[in-house]
Amino acid sequence: QLVEALIQKGHTEIAVNNVLMNISSGKERLEGVRMAMQAYGLHLREEWVSRGGFTSDDARQWVKQIFAGNGLKPTAVFCANNVMTEGTLLALEELNLRIPEDVSVVSFGELPMHQLIQPRIESVVQDPFRIGQLAGELVLMRLKGEKEDFCHYELPLKLKHGNSIRSLS
Repeated sequence: QLVEALIQKGHTEIAVNNVLMNISSGKERLEGVRMAMQAYGLHLREEWVSRGGFTSDDARQWVKQIFAGNGLKPTAVFCANNVMTEGTLLALEELNLRIPEDVSVVSFGELPMHQLIQPRIESVVQDPFRIGQLAGELVLMRLKGEKEDFCHYELPLKLKHGNSIRSLS
C-alpha cells in the first residue's frame, strides 16, 4: 500500500530503510516493496536497500550515507518500522532535507506521538491488541493440548494517510 502510494504520485527512485534481514519482517517487507515495484515495471536499486540494523542510529547513519555525494538520490524512503522512521527523520533533519518537498517518507508502523510530527508521516499500522490476543489464544490452546499444528494468520493493515508524500507527476 505504501509503495503503491509513492508510485502513484510519480516516485520511481525509492530507498528502503529496512530492519535486520535475518528476521522474517525484514525479509517480508523488502519482498513486498520489490513486488509492488515490479507490478509497475520498476526496479529496486540494491544500493538503496539497507541490509540491517535495528536502531534509530543505524537508520540515521544509513540515510546520511545514501544522501551523501552528488550522484542520483532517491525521491522517497520506505521505512520498515517506526524505529527506522525515527532515524530517517533525524538524518533528514541533520541534512536539512524537508519532507515532502525534498524527499517523501512512508513508514510501516506508526511513530509514537505521531500527531505531533509535521508533516504527518503516511503509514500502515497493525493491530497489536489483536496480535497479542491471537498469540495468547494459541498459547492457551497448546497448553491444553488442543493445538499442535502450525498456524498462519494474516491480519489486515490500516493505512493512515499523512502528508509526507510529494506528487512528482
